[in-house]
Amino acid sequence: MSGRRLINEYLFYEFGYDSQGSPSAVAEDWPFKLDKVGDVNRGGDDIEVFRFVHDGEAYYVLSGDTMMFYPVDGMTLEDLRLQQNGAAWIAQQDPIDLATSRIGDTLSPSASERRSTIENLAARACDSPRILEGLYLLATKTYLALVEDTSNGAVLIVGSGFEPRTVPFPQTSVWRRLALGVGEMLDKGLLARD
Repeated sequence: MSGRRLINEYLFYEFGYDSQGSPSAVAEDWPFKLDKVGDVNRGGDDIEVFRFVHDGEAYYVLSGDTMMFYPVDGMTLEDLRLQQNGAAWIAQQDPIDLATSRIGDTLSPSASERRSTIENLAARACDSPRILEGLYLLATKTYLALVEDTSNGAVLIVGSGFEPRTVPFPQTSVWRRLALGVGEMLDKGLLARD
């Protein structure tokens, strides 16, 4: 089975085409025409990236050991690479979000302490902060958050040991913006690689 057909089979189910027809109809060019746009490196592996359109919206699909897709949202292949590297780095840090409690965990601060610390980091970065995502990184015992300055709409990445930075792409999801911001900081040497 060809790579494009496998990708289309994955997308056939992800986009709900299975409710309309048989998977035997899946082909290299159906349900989507897949245009290869390049490769991104994720965890030392080169992953093929294709672009396709569904209901007028463009998407990237990444085809490696696992497949995943994302709206393009104005991102280039380079932006996607940064997002992938940032997401991998965050995952390696054993992140704990603000909604998670680990009963019996003596290694991480309580949820209220994590929230308070992130609120303080956000307040130092902008006048009227709203926390979009807040993480405690257990591996490094540091904090990382994405906050919106509600006074001007700017979105910033804030955290322990670095200056706040504006993150682009307001149309994309919070976690993608956070991962992209981390990827940019890794590329610039502002965060330590493991």
